[in-house]
Amino acid sequence: MARVGAEAPRTVVDLGAGKALLSRCCYEAFARKVRVVALDRRTVDARDALYDPPDVGAGDAAYARVVGDVADFGARLDETSGVVCVSKHLCGSATDAALAGVAAAAAVDACVLAPCCHQKAKKRDYANVAFLEEAGFCREHVGLRGGAQDNDFRTLLWLVQFSKSDNPQAWEHRRRVMTTILGFARCRDLGLKARRLLEEGRLRYLRDRGFEATLVRYVDAATTPDNLAIVGVRAR
Repeated sequence: MARVGAEAPRTVVDLGAGKALLSRCCYEAFARKVRVVALDRRTVDARDALYDPPDVGAGDAAYARVVGDVADFGARLDETSGVVCVSKHLCGSATDAALAGVAAAAAVDACVLAPCCHQKAKKRDYANVAFLEEAGFCREHVGLRGGAQDNDFRTLLWLVQFSKSDNPQAWEHRRRVMTTILGFARCRDLGLKARRLLEEGRLRYLRDRGFEATLVRYVDAATTPDNLAIVGVRAR
């Protein structure tokens, strides 16, 4: 993130903040001198246990919780630059929606997005289907019963889930024909490659829109198998 400047960002936006633990961590890490926005599409219930700071003082930067969609949050920003977007475990296709929001918001200089729950993603929402098609995946074909079919995306998602497992006896693995044919170790290895393929498509999406983007491993796999994050810095 060095390209954003030697100084701290003006605003940090936590996309899909949920209970806002990451938002709060960013707020405290910058000693409450950087504005933080915890953005989530869900309206807060009075019973929710949140990490939002209850004691924002007169000398502190603003902290706000905003209800909105990660795909079009840019319209809510007052800044023209200096915004950094973060997310931790942005589930399924929410990562792809966030990528669209980041790319469309001119004020965003950088982002760090940690995808997860790939099994919840939908092909129609994936940021870069064209990339997968160019790589030979996800091309529709006529099925045995007629009509267009494409099972590749679903298979890629299943393989990603497989890569996070260390139990070959789990029912969801034993019931798969692919497990019987290829074996547990081979399926798990293919799952790691499938994860890399999906994230590479997302990186290419950002690069095509003026970002330098890379994939980083931010924690050991023993801590969580969802340990990859997309880091993007907008070229100015």
